Amino acid sequence: MTTTEIITSGIHYDMPFADYLNHPGYGNSDLREFRHGLPAMMKWKREHRDENGDTEATRIGKSAHCAILTPELFEAQVAVKPEGMTFQSKANKEIKAQWEAEGRTIISAAEYQQIEAVRSAFFAKAAAAESFAAAEGKEVTVFWTCPVTGVRRKCRPDWFTDEWTYDLKVSVEATKDLRTLTYMAQKNGWLNQGAGCRAGLNANGYSIKGARLVVIAPKPPQGLRVWLLQLSTDDCDHLEMENENTCEGIAVAERTNFWPSTPDQFVEIELPMSATWTEEVYETEDTDDAEDFPL
Repeated sequence: MTTTEIITSGIHYDMPFADYLNHPGYGNSDLREFRHGLPAMMKWKREHRDENGDTEATRIGKSAHCAILTPELFEAQVAVKPEGMTFQSKANKEIKAQWEAEGRTIISAAEYQQIEAVRSAFFAKAAAAESFAAAEGKEVTVFWTCPVTGVRRKCRPDWFTDEWTYDLKVSVEATKDLRTLTYMAQKNGWLNQGAGCRAGLNANGYSIKGARLVVIAPKPPQGLRVWLLQLSTDDCDHLEMENENTCEGIAVAERTNFWPSTPDQFVEIELPMSATWTEEVYETEDTDDAEDFPL
């Protein structure tokens, strides 16, 4: 049994992200998958974490987080591929293999410029920069036991103060209007994540009153598309009740070892409203920037 398997509580300031992922506690992504997807898929994803490869979205997200939250680790965790470099030659293939062996995220020179713009946009927003400067912990790992269900839980707030927990998102959702962004933040599980981080910190002795989100667009002009969102105490309480309800379902699945998947029989469906014929012509939205940077 590893160290991470036996830790059930506490705030840990130096735990590697890989150890956090491998801990058997349930994090926000697990709860979101169980709630909105298939319980069987949540179980499968937990058992196959290493098979999920990097995409442009995860590369930008992870690298931007590192550049903002732990800049002293950027060089060790990120490898910037020089402009024009390919991995066709034997020498460059060996360089790539070395970077991968070191566990570094490989990004292009153009992606590095994006990350620099995201970092500058973050610190140009005074409220975001001030909250970060006042942080009591950055990228800490939090473990606790759900008081309602006994399910082991975990979270990893990007930073927190004595009043607020914070999460940074580099996402195309920042290009939307506030109403759409709020809807997508709820759909993507970001709001439940903030409520969960608050619950985890409070379970370990803090009195966090609410959750905050900093959402930054991945592409120019990043500085004009930085959203600062805040969840009240009451809203966090409501969302945490939803998290606890999800944990009840997880507890049952663990106890019975039954993780529902798709039905075994054909299911009759209703035609979606969006499929209704209309003569009205709608202008289609340009989706060139439709990548999501979810970390």
